[in-house]
Amino acid sequence: MGKVTGIKKNSAFVLATHILRLIANSFLFIGLARFYGPTEFGQFTAAHTLSTIFVILADFGFDVLLVTEVARQKLRATEIAQRYLSMKLIFSFAASCLMLGFAYLQDVSPATKNLMYLFSLYVLLSALMNFFFALFRAVEEMHHETRISFFMNAILVMVALFLGVYHAPLWLIAAVFIGSRFIGLILAIVEGERLVSLRSFKLVFGRPEDLVQMSVFGLHALFGNLFFVQDTILLSWWAGDHQVGVYQAVFKVVVLGLMISDVSFYAILPVLSRLHRENTGQWIAVGRLLHKTLLFVSLPIAFVCIVFADQVIGILYGAKAYEEAVPLLRVFGW
Repeated sequence: MGKVTGIKKNSAFVLATHILRLIANSFLFIGLARFYGPTEFGQFTAAHTLSTIFVILADFGFDVLLVTEVARQKLRATEIAQRYLSMKLIFSFAASCLMLGFAYLQDVSPATKNLMYLFSLYVLLSALMNFFFALFRAVEEMHHETRISFFMNAILVMVALFLGVYHAPLWLIAAVFIGSRFIGLILAIVEGERLVSLRSFKLVFGRPEDLVQMSVFGLHALFGNLFFVQDTILLSWWAGDHQVGVYQAVFKVVVLGLMISDVSFYAILPVLSRLHRENTGQWIAVGRLLHKTLLFVSLPIAFVCIVFADQVIGILYGAKAYEEAVPLLRVFGW
């Protein structure tokens, strides 16, 4: 009974963390789009989107591997965490430096390029913070990640939107993003040190078998995420900052709508995992129920995006500045 309660509790914390992130990111970017207009918003989102790719490169399967290995061998948690932290540091610094080099070679506007330089530090801090979040999941203490995410995102949203109201320079908004990750990393280190001792680790590259295991998860995460962000990167090359801003303004609305499916997925995943092992008939029944629920929930959202696209864009961003976004939202509604 205690084990089932623990699973439900951890699942609730994981669900709460994802809801917090989705809501914070959606409202933050919608606010910035309204305050800065398509061109400047396009500069910011192009740099931020590029940084997400390099964060994935920095993680490259470490987080999944850490969770699985520590969960299987909890008595060796400190040894495993020290070895993987060493590798994560190497990959994080390398990814941050690669983003700097990639930004330097980009044929984009100077403002976008400068923001890319700043977000290279965001890559380093986010990747290291993700390591500790994975450690919390591995030892089944997800509440640490939820609390840190809430505090970090609350600071980010309040400060960034306050600066946005007064149209502060975009580099200052990027600095707030970086600062929030720095605060999150410090808090994660403090909590992580209570779980495992990380002060005596030595910097090593890692064993070949670790790298092989990581590559499976890393390549899956990289190509899976590239599918959703490559359009923004290509637009920044081919169409310029303004078109990126219009496109991302619509995409943030779509992400907000997809929050229902994301939340449902993380809420039902533990149940589906358990039923797959215990009762195949119930597993199929619950899967069908989830499918039907998402289908019928998606219909009114799609209807609003298609039929009332001009009203949605006008309320969120202002009809005049983002009038080009209206037909895009109708396409995304389908």
